[in-house]
Amino acid sequence: MSLTSRIALTGLLILTAQSLALAADASEARAIITRAIKATGGLELLQKHSRMDIEDKGTYYGMGEGAPYTGRFTFQWPDRFRMEIVGAFLIVNNGTKVWMSAMGNTSEVTGDPLEYQRQELEAGYISSLIPIAKPNHKYELSLFGDEEIDGEPCDGVNVKRGDRPLVTMFFSRKTGLLKKLQTVVHAAEKNYAEVVEATVYSEYKKVDGTIVPMKAAITRDGEKFVDSETTSIKFPESFDDSVFAKP
Repeated sequence: MSLTSRIALTGLLILTAQSLALAADASEARAIITRAIKATGGLELLQKHSRMDIEDKGTYYGMGEGAPYTGRFTFQWPDRFRMEIVGAFLIVNNGTKVWMSAMGNTSEVTGDPLEYQRQELEAGYISSLIPIAKPNHKYELSLFGDEEIDGEPCDGVNVKRGDRPLVTMFFSRKTGLLKKLQTVVHAAEKNYAEVVEATVYSEYKKVDGTIVPMKAAITRDGEKFVDSETTSIKFPESFDDSVFAKP
């Protein structure tokens, strides 16, 4: 065998080994996601609960000193969203356009901030597990590795879609449930600078058959951003279009 042939064969063997390793990695990541879906209540129930009404209370640290707030959130996966921080502002995403209303003024969100908002919403959609429940060409899965969170050993799974920010989820080895969600976001309070946002979930309970977290602690670049406690969560069968209309 010539030297050229040997080099070509070696390269082929390396590529084959790499492909097999990637396939095994993705398969292990898929198994973690499958277990999490089962622990949460199963795919059929998750899809049924793709519409949510949530009320919460907590403390916001984004401007320095902690400030109490009350929030109301409405989701209709994959792309409709309404967030009201009572007495402060309202954001509405109807799947095509996004508006922000504050102090009696409403404006349409455009340009880079619009794309940033869509990226954050997609990270939330991924955390619902619905879009990655089955293998597809849109989302790539890989292993992150293990991490201990609040004393619980967890397995990390990376989820990548095109050039959008990587989303990493950590699932408890004990329960299979999502313990932490991490991704890069553009912080409006920092003139849209990139920061690493991590949300740690706790105090899971069963609501209408689905296991959901009732508390969340959010940090940005390791600093406290929001501490949240869910006070009400409902899964309506449908929403009127007015819910996602321009404020």
